[in-house]
Amino acid sequence: MLSNREQEAVAAVQVRRYDVVLLDCQMPVMDGFVASQAIRAGEHGSNRHVPIVALTAMKGDRERCLEAGMDDCLSKPFTQAMLQDIVCRWVTAGDRAIREATVNPDSVAVPEVKDVRGQWCVGGLRQG
Repeated sequence: MLSNREQEAVAAVQVRRYDVVLLDCQMPVMDGFVASQAIRAGEHGSNRHVPIVALTAMKGDRERCLEAGMDDCLSKPFTQAMLQDIVCRWVTAGDRAIREATVNPDSVAVPEVKDVRGQWCVGGLRQG
């Protein structure tokens, strides 16, 4: 899902599971810090934890991102390879299967864990 507004992203995460969420820290209405806190508040009391990666132009924002509940940070400008590395860091075939098995343990077979870096196909994202 691609959203131009952080509020849409927060709402989407409340109703659907995502493998990873990329949040821009500098959005006009709701910045990524507030959005991250809202996502974490929605997860409170559940067994859900979606990895959130901050996209920021500010080099010193890493600590602020972590304090807001984000799991990692990618500074702009970044390359496709840098984006691939950070997504692969947080999403592997095994992690996805484990998250799915937590939701519906009887319907998911945990696949063999493979390195998705060589394929660049993660959770529906394909290099194009």
